[in-house]
Amino acid sequence: QLSKTGGIEIQDDFSSDQTETTNIESRNRLLENYATDKAVTPQSRRKRKQIRSVAHGMLDYAAVPFTFVASKLQAGSIKGSIFTLITSTVGSGIVTLPYAMYLTGLWQGLIMFILGAAQANFSAYLLVRGARLSEQPTYDLVGERAFGPKMGTFAKINLIINCEATVINYAVLIASLVPESIRDLWGDHLPSDSILFSNAFWACMVFGFIIFPLSLPRELSALRHFSLLCFVIFVFLSVSIVAEFFNPRIVPDAGHNWNSIKSYDFNAQALFISYPFINFAYNNHPNILPIFVELQRASQRRMNKVMIRSFFTVCAFYCVVASFGYLTFVTQPDQLEKQEILEANYHSSLPILIGKLGLCICVIFALPLSVYPMRDMTGYLLWPDEMPVKKWKHFGIASVIVVSAMIVACFVSSVGAVSAFTGASTNPVVCYILPCAFFLKLSPEKNTSAIKLTAWFVLIFNIVFGIIGMVEFFIQYT
Repeated sequence: QLSKTGGIEIQDDFSSDQTETTNIESRNRLLENYATDKAVTPQSRRKRKQIRSVAHGMLDYAAVPFTFVASKLQAGSIKGSIFTLITSTVGSGIVTLPYAMYLTGLWQGLIMFILGAAQANFSAYLLVRGARLSEQPTYDLVGERAFGPKMGTFAKINLIINCEATVINYAVLIASLVPESIRDLWGDHLPSDSILFSNAFWACMVFGFIIFPLSLPRELSALRHFSLLCFVIFVFLSVSIVAEFFNPRIVPDAGHNWNSIKSYDFNAQALFISYPFINFAYNNHPNILPIFVELQRASQRRMNKVMIRSFFTVCAFYCVVASFGYLTFVTQPDQLEKQEILEANYHSSLPILIGKLGLCICVIFALPLSVYPMRDMTGYLLWPDEMPVKKWKHFGIASVIVVSAMIVACFVSSVGAVSAFTGASTNPVVCYILPCAFFLKLSPEKNTSAIKLTAWFVLIFNIVFGIIGMVEFFIQYT
């Protein structure tokens, strides 16, 4: 009846009650709009319902892959833990691996990648054993139980430096990838001295307007959902690097490239230079204990499954990318000597360009996740009795972290240099030396047991290679 008459009349008797009059007038206007809308008929309403049902169905259908992945990769499950470990291991270090293979040769490089995965898995195993022996859930507390409070502080400092090095690595990667992408897209239409080709300009813009604001909130759990997106981007980029080897515009004669490979090179200098790049690629040990704590029915056996499958899946991933990146430019060593495969001349390949831009997005949103633990550890180290710290201290710590990384990105243009420095300095300490030392101190096994002798070998090996790697770094980059 209301739809036919176009509304209801408001009697003067209601004018005394202002509130009720307002409500009735509002209701009346709604009814008038409803009645005068000729498009709203029973048929049109049914059609709208059908459209909404189809739209919801399409959204549900589109979400099926993500729902399926989420159901299979639940937090704390074996598969979920493997996925978390893989996504937190594969990072910016992947772009420098073709250069490491160029230094060592194809087959020797593959062997070194496999040995790197085995060493990373072994030291992660020792770290979990140390956590179980000490009954402590975090890296620094395991060190404190093993060697006392000073070791706990030393472990925190090394973790902070390691996180800062990772942030700087991401910063340099962003500052180099964005200008390269713009040059590929509009290089012919812009002057060669355009500010858009400046690493410093993009470092300031990205850090000032995106990364710094994202690094300020005390919690930003939504960014953790980008791990799946980042993994998809890395897979796409890796497939693109493999596919470009078969692009005749880039590799005119694949057989000639294959015949030009170097199988091995036992040059000691090449080994010491390539070691930090491989070491940095497996840098993930600060995440081992959080994954172990979250694991359902946590046990050494279940965690061993997670670590073995994760590290050797990453190893296979690295071997494919490094091999095809090396094979693509084996006849153009000047391209490999840029140390970052994405800076090589892919002739403005669209898949590589998409991979570059996707990698930039991935790194931009992953970078704050490296800032958070470093920020919190720094606050706890400086003001242990004041947690959480006051807002101005919180703001100051985040500012120092982000600004320092931005300054380095403005003056350092090589991702390889940062990866080499990190892989020869903090990575050996955090990923290999300290886990071995914790286990050797906490384990009641005999000093002549196979596992302790192996732990001693890994510890001494990384001390020696770390020192020599740092010497080679200063010789090469200074």
